[in-house]
Amino acid sequence: MLRTLKYLGVAAAMSLGQWLLTGAGAQYREPDAESKAATRKGLKNQNLDPEGEPAAFLKSTSPRFAAWRDRDGWHLRTTAGRGTHHFKGRIRVEGGSIAQVSSFRGERIAPAAHWKLQKNKQEVTFDFRSGERLDGVRFRVSPNALRVVFALQLDGLEQPSVVVIGQKNQHPEVLPVSLPAQPRQVKAGR
Repeated sequence: MLRTLKYLGVAAAMSLGQWLLTGAGAQYREPDAESKAATRKGLKNQNLDPEGEPAAFLKSTSPRFAAWRDRDGWHLRTTAGRGTHHFKGRIRVEGGSIAQVSSFRGERIAPAAHWKLQKNKQEVTFDFRSGERLDGVRFRVSPNALRVVFALQLDGLEQPSVVVIGQKNQHPEVLPVSLPAQPRQVKAGR
């Protein structure tokens, strides 16, 4: 009899829980396609290490992007390799802002006109055609920044294979790629 009451209590609690959820309007909903895609992308790119400049990028003769972080902050570089190519994209900071941005060319001049810091100071956008060996931007993020998201297109296509991340010369599996804004803190468990 005690055992039967125990099972009845569990069944009643489960029914009450469902009633409370549906009565409060909190019904289970299947995640939409965009949420599922974002989750899959996050899981695919989760072991990327953005620390240090990728050596493979400088040796490349084909068009590429390189993204990394070092003691000077974050960097995004482009190389056209041979020919002229169309580079387009967005760098977005989640949970914080972009504290400082400058051109990689000499670091003492403002970014070229095609690198634009948005008014919200959470995004840098770019859209340009180039045959230059190197172009790029350097930026620092606020201490409260959580993620840096790179949405990159080369000649109108998202091509993860042309993006090199960190000194380990890693390639994301999918784009956009989201990286920890403070990777050293993540490694240290902070």
